[in-house]
Amino acid sequence: MGSAESRRLKNAQAAVDFIEKHLDGSLSLDRTAAAVHYSKYHLHRVFADTTGMTIHDYTLRRQLT
Repeated sequence: MGSAESRRLKNAQAAVDFIEKHLDGSLSLDRTAAAVHYSKYHLHRVFADTTGMTIHDYTLRRQLT
């Protein structure tokens, strides 16, 4: 695994960790991006490429479970 791929995985994991800790609150792409120190555009792209779903879809699915 290359360093760029490793970095993407770490950043996607940081977003997942933040989302998991805040499932009972109001989550938005802006808030999640700010928490992991990424622009919302870059985080959206990295998260979707890494997980195969958008942050919005991931958050909705987790809140429903």
